[in-house]
Amino acid sequence: MTVSGRWLEARRVALARRETGVAALLAVGGVLAALAAGVALARAGAFRAWPAGLLPVWGLVAGVAVLGARHLMRRRARVDARSVARAVEQRGGLRRGSVLALAEAPRTGSASLTALADARLAEWLAHSGDLALAAVRREWGRALAWSLLLAAGGGALLWMVRPADPGGRDFWQPLAALARARAPITIAVDQAEVPRGGSVVVSVRAPGGRGATLWTRSPGEPWRATALALDSGSRATRRLGPLASDRYLKASSGSRESPTVQVHVSLPALLTDVELLARYPRYLARADEPLVPGPDPMPFPVGTVIETRGRSTLALRRVAWGHDAVVHPLAVRGSAFAGGLPVSASAHWTLAVETAGGAPLAGTAPELNIVAVADSAPVVTVP
Repeated sequence: MTVSGRWLEARRVALARRETGVAALLAVGGVLAALAAGVALARAGAFRAWPAGLLPVWGLVAGVAVLGARHLMRRRARVDARSVARAVEQRGGLRRGSVLALAEAPRTGSASLTALADARLAEWLAHSGDLALAAVRREWGRALAWSLLLAAGGGALLWMVRPADPGGRDFWQPLAALARARAPITIAVDQAEVPRGGSVVVSVRAPGGRGATLWTRSPGEPWRATALALDSGSRATRRLGPLASDRYLKASSGSRESPTVQVHVSLPALLTDVELLARYPRYLARADEPLVPGPDPMPFPVGTVIETRGRSTLALRRVAWGHDAVVHPLAVRGSAFAGGLPVSASAHWTLAVETAGGAPLAGTAPELNIVAVADSAPVVTVP
């Protein structure tokens, strides 16, 4: 390689480095800006509402990186010895092809004349070559400044959207976000059966979702929708009540829907159609008398039977009149009960009721405050 060729090669390497820096900074700035846009969308919840949007956003990031790499290769290939020689000829006012002809070390012609011309060109390049390329360096300097500004702007945008914030996790973990978007929605209640007037806490989990909808209905009614706001863990809770009848629940988020859950509302244990009838001893020839339970004392002749009948709103397990340790059971059939309580001594009786499901009796249990009156001995008077 001639002396002038080595000078051109040294300048070409320096200018190629600048071109590489310009293209690399442009690519970095574009990639940082695309990443900032993806993080901003993730923090805004866009990928929870549309998880498939992660694919085009990451495709944009990859596309910007590929375009930046191709631009870098093109700019680097554009800087060769011919382009540098033409720039020196144009800026230095030399004859077109004069520098390039000697830089390529022609194989024809006189070697001594070629060496002499190369020495003269090398001397001119040493004194005026860098000045001829000053304008080219200024252009590349401006391009470098703009590319540096773009890279700094992309970095500033990425810093402003806080890439380490948990809200941008969906963007940095696209596979996990897509997997969560396909995960099923779950719905649960804190208790499957509540008494009438009670309430339940409904928990909904919709992985990868931005929001969810709670659907509720009573038997024979249409579904009613309630919007739920999910927290950072894709969970939401809602209290329902007071409930007067059974309730069916399900949740949805986008195209996903949970199974239906039923909350059974149990009726209170109430006594209905309670009848108390006092059947007096036959020898008294006294008609049967209906009774009203209560704490007031009620005198009855010994031998009287208190017939008890009634029903309950729930299935029954056991019904009995109780007094201290004495228990007099009644016959139970489903939700109905019946039986007789014979009067033999004074006592304060209370009707004890046990339902099949163990629900306590609502209201006050019937009671009887019986005062037993003994029959006097027969008296015969002989006048």
